[in-house]
Amino acid sequence: MKNDDDVHGGIKDTSIDTSQTSVRRNIAIIKVPFGLGGARGGAELGPDELITAGLKREIASLGLVLSKELRVDCPSEPAAPIERNRVKHLNEVRQVSQKVCSEVSGAVEEGLFHLCLGRS
Repeated sequence: MKNDDDVHGGIKDTSIDTSQTSVRRNIAIIKVPFGLGGARGGAELGPDELITAGLKREIASLGLVLSKELRVDCPSEPAAPIERNRVKHLNEVRQVSQKVCSEVSGAVEEGLFHLCLGRS
């Protein structure tokens, strides 16, 4: 028997009607262009590439408002060589994570939904 929630051959419609819910409509994009620690370079380009690909347009098409766009300052070069059997660039990862935490906390305090783009 087919369930009424079942549409498109087993794929459920999970879209949200923001006009009828208490979903926060104001969005803060937090770009985190952090590439240290990855096996290959390029991760730091992701946040800007998502914007270029139309993320802001898609946000607007959902009836959401982009209220703030932030960029976390991330190191592009390691401060020290990688130690064997240790987390790659631990200090840099810790610093970026703390910055992201601060930006997310600020967005939440302003009543914004935070959308983080990148590695953190």
